[in-house]
Amino acid sequence: MVLSMIAGMTDAVGFIRSRDFVSFMTGNTTHLAIAVGQGLWREALPLLLLILGFVLGNTLGGLVVILTRGRQTPLLSLVTLLLAAAALVSPANALSLPALLLLVLAMGASNAGLQRIGGTAMSVSFVSGGLSRFGIGLAGWLMGERRSGWVIQAVPWIGMLLGAILGTELELRAQAVALWVPCAAMGGLAFLTLALPHERQQGFTTVFSAPSGAGKRRSSTG
Repeated sequence: MVLSMIAGMTDAVGFIRSRDFVSFMTGNTTHLAIAVGQGLWREALPLLLLILGFVLGNTLGGLVVILTRGRQTPLLSLVTLLLAAAALVSPANALSLPALLLLVLAMGASNAGLQRIGGTAMSVSFVSGGLSRFGIGLAGWLMGERRSGWVIQAVPWIGMLLGAILGTELELRAQAVALWVPCAAMGGLAFLTLALPHERQQGFTTVFSAPSGAGKRRSSTG
């Protein structure tokens, strides 16, 4: 919930200041396609850079997760530093391209830390997949399936919604600190993860989760 709220706050502030998304690459891809279709190359290039930056952020976050054996604190600390750097280089009421790229890197990296809860796939900074999984789970429930794991898919959506509302209010009423609030929240979350056992932290990412049946295959082949 908190991770998605932070993403919502950051995305709202970024969108209000630049009219581009920092965590919703589907929207940026649509904007990019429209710009290309209209021959607006000066608008298309920054959007392409944002999309590539998001992918690079995911890659960077994945590398941190792998190198630290699934520990969340180093990753969330990195995201905090990226958010702080964006806040430092950004004017109070606008976003330069370097600041936008830093925000996109931060949002991309944050996704590497939480990919699953138990056996349920989760998304942090975008909610389309979660809403889809929620709807499919609801269809199963209506047909008599009583497993309730799909309900948790609503949590990131609620967090994103609340965070975006808060980010909008911050941008309208306290521009000077609008980007520092999600930065502080991410830093606090990084500190709290110090209390989580290493095994619990590993369970949030697919990097250290063996595929279903992998253990059986290893044991059967000796």
